[in-house]
Amino acid sequence: MSSTTIIELCTDNTPDHLHRTIDKVVSSDAKSLLVLACDADNWVPEQVDTMLQELSVPIIGACFPSLIYQSRHLKHGTLVVGFDDVFNVAIIPNLSENDSDLEEKIRSHGEGIVDANNLIIIVDALADNIERFVEGLYSVTGVGCDTVGAGAGSLDFIQKPCLFTNNGLIQDAAIVTAYPKKLHSGVNHGWEILDGPYLVSNSSGNILETLNYTPAFEIYRSQVEKASGLSFENNDFLSITKTYPLGIEMLGGDIVVRDPVRLEGYGLVCLGEIPENAMVYILKGQADDLIDSAGEAAKVARDSYTASGAEPAPSAMIFDCFSRGLFLGEKFHCELESIEQQLGRHNIAFGALTLGEIINTQNGPIGLLNKSTVIAVF
Repeated sequence: MSSTTIIELCTDNTPDHLHRTIDKVVSSDAKSLLVLACDADNWVPEQVDTMLQELSVPIIGACFPSLIYQSRHLKHGTLVVGFDDVFNVAIIPNLSENDSDLEEKIRSHGEGIVDANNLIIIVDALADNIERFVEGLYSVTGVGCDTVGAGAGSLDFIQKPCLFTNNGLIQDAAIVTAYPKKLHSGVNHGWEILDGPYLVSNSSGNILETLNYTPAFEIYRSQVEKASGLSFENNDFLSITKTYPLGIEMLGGDIVVRDPVRLEGYGLVCLGEIPENAMVYILKGQADDLIDSAGEAAKVARDSYTASGAEPAPSAMIFDCFSRGLFLGEKFHCELESIEQQLGRHNIAFGALTLGEIINTQNGPIGLLNKSTVIAVF
């Protein structure tokens, strides 16, 4: 039986219409709410805080570059999803503060999530210390906690309130939700190695400064311009980098993708940290490979659900990187159709294009990914 009671799409970006939509979902006996909003609709605290603070049920959610609903790609609108379970929600505030003991901060704000078996995380993607937060969360919850999540925010990469909570619309925080039912997840990315590996000889958080003791952009530009036939001097940065991300080689040979989003001097600013002394590849993408990889992520999630003895899955939550949409362009609908084909057309699918994806890595720890497709079936 579905965990979702009702899904409503609010297409009128006025506070009154959103209020009516939320009231309709709550009146359907929803015990908790998930709100996924398009950043282009420009929700601000002054519009929604009073409504959020007066809600009688837990609410989580965020603003994202765009949304996914039943294989449709939405650049405007807000999805309000009702659940028949009561969410246990923890808000971890002020992520950008350099707390000496982030684990203790997580414990003090998230007592109800310590023993959780399944977590849904939504984080302000433009906050600092996201990797430290994810590592601290794994230390608190331990092995055996299945986690899926996403980074929220705007493609102008300017931090602003973007997280929907019962306290209002907030920023620089993480929402951690203990979900009471099993999350069956799958993840894939489809990117291949173009060149490397290179030694990360100098980095600072999410800024890759040097590779093999050479300014990172010099190496990256040389290889990417040769492969693409395009010049960074004559093209927008993201129009080129969307096809050529970076890949960090992990223990066991897994490649974790990092998305270069802008330059800082000759350093590459990425969505996610690049650890010093790691080995990094320059990756490349082919449309068919990415489309197939998204379908494979859906298949893994669906097969896990089926193997548990449950009936065909009625609900699926999709967190798909925004830059996959940029890369695929007019073919992005093929990726959504690939997912739908594996999940089944009768199932309910909703989600967002995100600034980073969160899921347990193959070795168990919770990881922050880029340019990947994460799907949870429940």
